[in-house]
Amino acid sequence: MPAPRRRRSDARANHERLLDVAEGFFAARGLDASLRVLAAEAGVGIGTLYRNFPSRLELVRALHERLLPEMDEVVHAAAEEPTGWAQLTAYIDGGVRLTLAHPLMYLATEWLRRHDPDYRPSERWTAQVLASVARAHDEGSLRPDATATDVALVPHLLSSLAMIPEPMRRVMIARQRAILLDGLRPGSASPLPGGALTTDELAATVGRTRG
Repeated sequence: MPAPRRRRSDARANHERLLDVAEGFFAARGLDASLRVLAAEAGVGIGTLYRNFPSRLELVRALHERLLPEMDEVVHAAAEEPTGWAQLTAYIDGGVRLTLAHPLMYLATEWLRRHDPDYRPSERWTAQVLASVARAHDEGSLRPDATATDVALVPHLLSSLAMIPEPMRRVMIARQRAILLDGLRPGSASPLPGGALTTDELAATVGRTRG
């Protein structure tokens, strides 16, 4: 009688082992790397991989969704900051820290924007970012022509530096962070050109930047 329970336990172990190995495997080789090689590195057959993840898309989504709770924590922690500007910088810095800890986060986000454009988990954070932007505008800490999509692009732009090797990576991220945040402050000599992107335009456009 214990055999079915053992099989379920083995299946769960294979599922988690595949995700554990896949995160480092894809971060190093790219998300189009061989699934057969991935299965071999995880110590399972290719059939086991496909039983757990019938397509590459389902595997990448599973990897991405496993990291989303950490971004939830970033956004929730940012909401506890005392000012709108502090909330925005906490959101930006937390997003970059998460990408540095999990380089696959940025790669998977970009890959999914191209291959699964209707998958938009970031929409769960839109209301909080909008509220922080409104608060920063009210307190005068954010330039009046900057919008939520301008703010949302900052961690994306900084995260694009995540694949640069140390020690230069942290130096470059710190310098570019200072430049970008300074540009969001009031009192800039030049108005922002053009119109701000909508959230739909942002999702569509950013998804093509690495295509």
